[in-house]
Amino acid sequence: MRRACFCICLSIFGLSVVSASAAASTIHGTRYSEVTRGVVLSTVEDVTSTTGTVTGTLIAHGTSSGSQMASAAVPSCSLGLGGPISGSTITVANRGANLYTSFTGTVCESTSTSTAATYEVKAAFTITGGTGRFSNATGGGTFKSKATLRATPQGSQGPVTTRSRGVIFLEH
Repeated sequence: MRRACFCICLSIFGLSVVSASAAASTIHGTRYSEVTRGVVLSTVEDVTSTTGTVTGTLIAHGTSSGSQMASAAVPSCSLGLGGPISGSTITVANRGANLYTSFTGTVCESTSTSTAATYEVKAAFTITGGTGRFSNATGGGTFKSKATLRATPQGSQGPVTTRSRGVIFLEH
């Protein structure tokens, strides 16, 4: 079962308290810490998609979806190496605004049995904008994900958890 990993869908962001004058925009950076729990699905080798629920300091409750592409040969984590992984995510905040992110990092296989494999991802992400209150959002950070994939008739599928930390800059 050599389905390459996933990562996940960062999650993120939301409310910040900003004072702004009527005549000028103010950009305010806010630190956040988010957790996304969801499902990763691979129907094509080395390409996965994710969906999940986001909780944390800024979104409170939202949803996330994304897609990832990993290298064809994912190395064992015991080798201290990781294969390349990249992707993008869309997080829908609890009030409906979308936040867009892209990421690059490494993926490795931490355990493998005849029925499942566990993958770990470490990546840096960049906030690339959004809709609503995130329309001019910028920023970024890092995240770590862990997913266990099991073979299914449709490909591979399993649970994933991602922990993200970073900064978002919102223009008001």
